[in-house]
This record gives sequence, C-alpha cells and structure tokens, in this order.
Amino acid sequence: MGYLRSVWLVLLSCGVSLLSAEVWADDKALMLGISGYANKPNIIAHHQPLIDYLDSKLDDPVTVEVAPDMPLFYERALAQEFDLVVASAQYAMQLQRLGLYQVVAKSTADLRPALVLSKKRKVNAMSELAGLRVALPDVASLLGVVFKQTIDTGNAGLSQKIQWVHATTYREAVDFVMAGKADAALSVAPMINLLKSEGVDSLYYKQLPMPSLASFFMVKVDHPRLDREELQLLMRNSSQWFWRYKKKNKVPDWRAMYSPVESVDLPALEPYIDRLIELELAPAEME
Repeated sequence: MGYLRSVWLVLLSCGVSLLSAEVWADDKALMLGISGYANKPNIIAHHQPLIDYLDSKLDDPVTVEVAPDMPLFYERALAQEFDLVVASAQYAMQLQRLGLYQVVAKSTADLRPALVLSKKRKVNAMSELAGLRVALPDVASLLGVVFKQTIDTGNAGLSQKIQWVHATTYREAVDFVMAGKADAALSVAPMINLLKSEGVDSLYYKQLPMPSLASFFMVKVDHPRLDREELQLLMRNSSQWFWRYKKKNKVPDWRAMYSPVESVDLPALEPYIDRLIELELAPAEME
C-alpha cells in the first residue's frame, strides 16, 4: 500500500511539473496583435509570411490574436496587451506618439483605397454616389475621413448626401454590397485581390484618387525580451527568406511583407490622421 502511495505521489509530482512547464511555455509565447479589418482566416492568411518568419527567427513562439474589430484592437494596444502589433497608419501613429510601441517595419503590400460596387449599380462619377448606400469599415477610420474630405473637395457636401452603412470590417462592408444591403463599399487593394482569388465576379472596383494607406509592424516599448534594433535587423535580412517562402508556398505578391523603417512617416496622410484624432468619430455620429 505504501509502495502504491509512493508511486501515486511521484506521478502526481510529475504531472504538476509537466503542467507547470506547459504554463511556463505559454507565458513565454509572444503575442502578435492584429486589428480585425476582415474575418480571422483572411487576416491570418494575409500576414502568414510575417508570422512564419517571426516564428522561425525568434527564440520564443509567436501566437496571433486578431481583435474582432479595429476600435477594440486599439483599446487593447493602448493597454499594451500585445508584445507585437500590426497596426494601420492611424493607430500606428497614435501608438508611436503615446510612446507605447516603436515602429519596426512598414508593409510593402499595396494598400491603395478603392470603391467596391455591385455590377448592377454603375457609377461613373463620384457625384453619382449621392443618395446611395455606402458601407464604411470602422466608422472611426482613416479611410473614411480621407474619402469624405476627398469627395467633398470636388463636390461640396456630397458626403452628407450619402447613406452611410455601418460595417465593422472591410470584409463585412463588401459582404453588405454582395447581399444588397449597400450599393458600394470602401475598401483597399488586398481585399479586392482576395475577392478575385475567391472567384467573386458580381462586383467591380474603382481606384480612388486618395493617398495609399499603410500598415506597420511594431514592438512594445521597453520590452524585456525583444529589442527593436534586432527586430529591424531581422526584417532587413528577410528578403531572401521571403523570396524562398513565396516560391515554396506559392504566396501571391499581395500578401503582407515588411521592410524596416524608423518611424510612422506619412506626410500625405498626417493631416487626415490629425483631423481624425480631432473629430474622435463615434458610431453614433453616423446615421
């Protein structure tokens, strides 16, 4: 009986040790936060090259956390819940200004804004959007502010004549058009490329005369295990790895790759970002 009890205690202690090791391993994992501009599988796929590269080069494993929407991502980033983040220009600039995260690299992906429309609805000029339903991903978005100011420049008050439709992500905005809940949606090139890769043929796209957007890879300031300069060196030496990775995995060119930069420097977009911060748009402001 005493022997069995001893065996049981040994097994129990081993179990506790294994459990502790598992918890410790989880604690060692680095969390990469990405804002939820589309559904999670699409976001993961778009950033898979970066995720796999970090996983292969960093000492600690990388886990990915996709926030359900962009405002929630920003809220969590303000609380510094993430070790690393991929942030759109407006959030990256704020996180940099607040001294919470430092920029490591900028996405090389084409993020030109575009208007997505149903083939049943032909629009030849921006003025023809008056009275139409336009889905906007994330009310408090840089894309929305730039678009409104752009169309109002050529057509005074046009943004007030559009029926804005709430959407929490770029994908949801496009889905609204496909479901007939909106006539058009604001989007960016990667989403359009994704739709094309899925064989969606019920839509057409108009490139907009607006500055190209950008996303940034950032690290939490004073991180105990991650050094910004070492991360930048990793990104600087990543081109050959990415080239082999793309060839092996048949990754399309529009997937997110990153090139090191020193700061969020977007002179063409900065006035809009400042305007966005000044407005502090909230969902209640849109009808």
